[in-house]
Amino acid sequence: MKLRQICDSPAILNEEDVFENHSIKIEELAREITEDMSDHKALVFSQFLGMLGLIRQKLDELGVKYEYFDGSTSAPTGKKRYRISRRTMKYGYS
Repeated sequence: MKLRQICDSPAILNEEDVFENHSIKIEELAREITEDMSDHKALVFSQFLGMLGLIRQKLDELGVKYEYFDGSTSAPTGKKRYRISRRTMKYGYS
């Protein structure tokens, strides 16, 4: 498990030591989204909430709009977000 986390980013390890966020995966994802996506949408998955948090930080830094879902999303909130996401996928961001 730790090897998979390190491959994403050492910053998501649950260790006493705090590691910096050096992640080629996040850098490449950011490059793909900002340079190669045009008006297309992307769906990004991660098994690790820490990695999703780092991705959110990067998207915020870049000013990229996104929807966020994880296992802690409550059912009513999840349904509302699902409707918003479906509308966004159909019509784009306003």
